[in-house]
Amino acid sequence: MGTDTRSSDTITGLLALLGPLAIWGTAFGVRTATATSEIASGQCSGIGFGCTLSPRDMAQFVGMYLGVPIVSVAT
Repeated sequence: MGTDTRSSDTITGLLALLGPLAIWGTAFGVRTATATSEIASGQCSGIGFGCTLSPRDMAQFVGMYLGVPIVSVAT
């Protein structure tokens, strides 16, 4: 009895797709959890003229900005 090459190809394909997604999700979660939610004094918060996002909000913004296309391409 030989091994089924279609099932091993399927497993390899799934790992090739899900591996980078798992790494991205883990990195996104760690960065969001460790980022501070406060911004430096003298800067307004939020998105607007002269305002800046807090490090935590920026991590979430970048994660969504890059994560949605990555997930949509991978699926």
